[in-house]
Amino acid sequence: MRMRPSSFFVCGSLAIAVLMESNRSFGQVNKPPIFTDPAPVTVVEDFGTQGIPNVIAGWSPGSAIESEMGQTVSFHIVSSSVDPRFFSSIAINAGTLSFTVVPNVNGATSIEVYAKDSDGAVSVIKRINIKFLPVNDPPSFTKGPDISLSAISAGPQTWPSWATDISPGPADELAQTVHFELNGFDASLFSVQPAIDAHGTLTFVPAPTTSGQIGVVVTAVDDGGTDNGGIDHSLPQRFFISIPSNQPPTFVKGGDITVLEDSGPQQVSSWATQVSAGTNEPLQQISFQLYGYDQTLFLEGPSVDPQGNLTFTPALNVYGSTPVSVQATDNAGTSNGGQDHSAPATFAITLQPVNDPPTMDLVPTQHTKISATTQIVFLTGITPGPLENSQTIALTASANDQLLNEPQVFYSGGSQAKLEYSPKNMPGTATITVTLTDDGGVDHGGRDQSKYTFEIVIDDEIQPPPKPLVQALFVPTVFSPNGDNSNDVFKIRGDGIASLQFAIFDLSGRRVYYASDVRSVTEQGWDGSFNGVMLPAGSYAWTLKGSLVDGSELSFNGKKYGQVLLIR
Repeated sequence: MRMRPSSFFVCGSLAIAVLMESNRSFGQVNKPPIFTDPAPVTVVEDFGTQGIPNVIAGWSPGSAIESEMGQTVSFHIVSSSVDPRFFSSIAINAGTLSFTVVPNVNGATSIEVYAKDSDGAVSVIKRINIKFLPVNDPPSFTKGPDISLSAISAGPQTWPSWATDISPGPADELAQTVHFELNGFDASLFSVQPAIDAHGTLTFVPAPTTSGQIGVVVTAVDDGGTDNGGIDHSLPQRFFISIPSNQPPTFVKGGDITVLEDSGPQQVSSWATQVSAGTNEPLQQISFQLYGYDQTLFLEGPSVDPQGNLTFTPALNVYGSTPVSVQATDNAGTSNGGQDHSAPATFAITLQPVNDPPTMDLVPTQHTKISATTQIVFLTGITPGPLENSQTIALTASANDQLLNEPQVFYSGGSQAKLEYSPKNMPGTATITVTLTDDGGVDHGGRDQSKYTFEIVIDDEIQPPPKPLVQALFVPTVFSPNGDNSNDVFKIRGDGIASLQFAIFDLSGRRVYYASDVRSVTEQGWDGSFNGVMLPAGSYAWTLKGSLVDGSELSFNGKKYGQVLLIR
């Protein structure tokens, strides 16, 4: 039979102790401990070993009396509820949850806990929900070796699998993608910037003039982000690209060149041979510079193309010899002590003289009467040929019929001679031939003689001069406006010109003279000036357009263009 507490007459703690002992003696049941629902736990991945306090709070042994009787409460984890994928170890003590997290694991799990008092009573089991927030691990890779190129201007470079062991992180991050960032270098040193693809292949194209050692910093980047303190960049790694300095180009020069005066455009194929940009530098571009020559000998100066072909065009009516210096240049520059010029070489171009025939002005048809005495015709514009003033000219004349006495020529040098003839008292038309011969010889195809004919009309009476006959034009090839009153003006000569447009250009293509009336061209001519300024000596090009009185088009030796040499 259970005794009621009112049967005891003791007070205070002693009474309680007696009561408790009485309760035990009389079968009083120990109540299980109680505690509030545990708070959920949220931590980040790779949390390590930590203790989280106050996960469990508000617990008691079961009743106030049990608390006063000194019962204690301990907490326990149901071992079967612990997921080993998340925890290396886990424990709970006095409401503090302590555990060690398995590395690189995230997600949600839970554990079950219960309380037990010191008299063996056990509480109900309650669940603690635990969430592991993901934290991105940095990607990683193994860099390849430093790069050493064999030559400058080496062109596109591809280095497969230069970066290896490329990883976005641990197994839970294998779905991430990784790319590479390259920096820390001067972008102007590359035509195509260095890059590494997802497979680790390194590519780049150095600029043609880049040389020396270039440092490049490489960082792998994944797409896992930086939430919760994550890291999406690997540690930077540095490598070097080494490019040697530019080597000078080389070539083997050809021999000296000899051509004839007035021989026109010249080409010597493969004059320069063994043309090389330098050792291991086949992608460079090579050009040749030619200098130090007498420019007055050329209409188009000498040049050599990248294949070694030599071309030039001699100036008209010029001869002589000149040295020419030639040097090859590549496009790789001189940085870091590089050399982009070859050693200079020298050769000679010789223009051998070819004698031009002496010339004079055309003589128009002469009219005389049957009873005339000795007649005089002045022969003008006499010259031994362009740039051949040192030569001596001899003039003779002959008639080809019986209407005239043998004509005589009186000439003592200069640009004018006197021809005398007399009729034999017979009417008709006679022909006189004037022969000019210089002492320049005929070597190399030269010409030392020219012939001019004109007619003498012998009438019974003086008749009005007939309509001018259409005669061929004469355009001088040289004049010397030096104020000596001899050949100072460049003008066209000829009969029967109905219309004429005449223009003169310098070698740059600038028009320095133009006239569109016959008198200006045939009588006044060009004095070698432009806008009041005397132009320098050299070759000038001319063009003409017009017609003769018979309607035919104007031309000189079948051409409507040519050159004249201005001498000062």
